[in-house]
Amino acid sequence: MAHLLGSQACMDSLRKDLTDLQGAIVDVFSRAGPVRFPSWKFPDRVACDLDMVALLEHYDHVPGDPEFTQLSHAVLLELVIDRKGQTKGRPPPPSPQPRASQPRALNL
Repeated sequence: MAHLLGSQACMDSLRKDLTDLQGAIVDVFSRAGPVRFPSWKFPDRVACDLDMVALLEHYDHVPGDPEFTQLSHAVLLELVIDRKGQTKGRPPPPSPQPRASQPRALNL
């Protein structure tokens, strides 16, 4: 797997996954409000306040600079962990309760 570190195809796929994940998080936040936890990757900042667009622009594949490209790949992987951390701490949604007005099935 080490030979894939810095691979442009892997990084492009990872960037798409991060964009999709961030979109889902923003959708949930718009309905339930942000979860205010420290970022795993940047512990001095709140995870929901990270500028993902700027991070994705900065940590990109750079042809001719394998060292920075490999660092960028590792940071993108760490950002997946960081985004996952935004979903912790929120209790699971309550189980739907049966409505009192629903008729029960009759066993005939």
